[in-house]
Order: sequence, then structure tokens, then C-alpha cells
Amino acid sequence: MGEPGELAGVRVAVLPAAVDVASAMQVRDGLVSLLTDGVLVLIADMSATTALSIEGVHSLVLVRAAARRRDGVSAGRATAGCPAVHGLDGN
Repeated sequence: MGEPGELAGVRVAVLPAAVDVASAMQVRDGLVSLLTDGVLVLIADMSATTALSIEGVHSLVLVRAAARRRDGVSAGRATAGCPAVHGLDGN
């Protein structure tokens, strides 16, 4: 995962090119660690992600659940603009 950025309660983490069985737990743990006091919005930048396995999807769902358990954290919103991800496992 790339270095997170922060601006007025917003954290941005750049995800790796592949979020798969080898990296999913690290990505999940890294994103959850960013859910600290004062964070209102967590953005997982997947603009460079070209492969997303089911383990990667599951990790993102778990991060969303962790964010929702914290009062005031905005999570679970998806945006367009990640055309490089063609489907699960990069297909």
C-alpha cells in the first residue's frame, strides 16, 4: 500500500496493483489502522489496482464494516474512475 495522505479528517491510501490472496490481509490491516480518532473519511485509491481477487473484495468489505462501527467515519461509497479493474482476478 502506498503512503496515506491526510487532510482535515480525510485519509487516502493508495492500494497496490494487485489485491489478492497474497496481499489482502496486509491491505485490510493497513486500511483499518488508518481508522483513528479524527478520521471522518477513508478513501482507498484503487486507480492503480488492476487485479482484485475475492480475498481482496472480502478485505475491503471487512474494512467497511470496521469503519461503520466507528461513529462518524464515512465508508462504503464507491466511485467510478477505476476502469483498469476489469473483474475479479484481473479478468
